[in-house]
Amino acid sequence: MDINDAGVVAGFSDIVGGVYHATVWNGATATDLGTLGGANSHAGGINDSGVVAGSSDILGSTAFHATIWNGTTTIDLGTVGGTHSQAVAINNSGQVVGWSYTTGNVAEHATLWNGATATDLNSFLDPSVVSAGWVLIGANAINDQGWIVGPALNIHTGTHEGYLLAPVPEPETWALLLLGLGLLASRRRFKESAT
Repeated sequence: MDINDAGVVAGFSDIVGGVYHATVWNGATATDLGTLGGANSHAGGINDSGVVAGSSDILGSTAFHATIWNGTTTIDLGTVGGTHSQAVAINNSGQVVGWSYTTGNVAEHATLWNGATATDLNSFLDPSVVSAGWVLIGANAINDQGWIVGPALNIHTGTHEGYLLAPVPEPETWALLLLGLGLLASRRRFKESAT
């Protein structure tokens, strides 16, 4: 399903008993990552630190949850209220994206996990986008700058589109950037007047 810069591969493999487990391949060595106590697990992404993101059946196999494996621990990332969630990708900062059912399993929503905190990405949409009927239903990838891509659905028209969601810099960052640009402009003006 994914490969990191060191060539370590993450995916899943059938095991005895007709179930599958999240698996990492480092060269010819395959490592079974196990589950959260249920029967099946699945790896979807791996970052350059070797942290794997995917999903696992919980104990009793009544639901599956977004999961990360960090080499020593299997961590249940939870949901945004429903019974199922799945992690699809992870960046080098450890931010994980995928989808989760909302409370009552009403809909699948794109989800971002920062640590164990799950955030419905639809909460970042402008109210005009929401009233136009757009819902972010999944998140397929996240880069190291925090840019997220995935599918969106218009619940009024049934139209599917792709989206790009990029974080807005903090006001302090913008102030420093603008200050830096101001200094460059001043320096350029000083050079021009000196010549």
